[in-house]
Amino acid sequence: MIRTARLLLRPVRPEQDLAAMHAIMQQPRAMAYWSTPPHDSEGQTREWLANMAEIEPA
Repeated sequence: MIRTARLLLRPVRPEQDLAAMHAIMQQPRAMAYWSTPPHDSEGQTREWLANMAEIEPA
């Protein structure tokens, strides 16, 4: 975990982070430069978060 005055970086917690991440990832403006179009469903965001959680820290 990394904490600064304005930022907290921590490991992903898929079930706790799902609603907030989906709120962002369904917005066209937020996804304008992302590798995929905006997410249509929470299931799509859930799958993305699960895949992210499986990545081993470098």
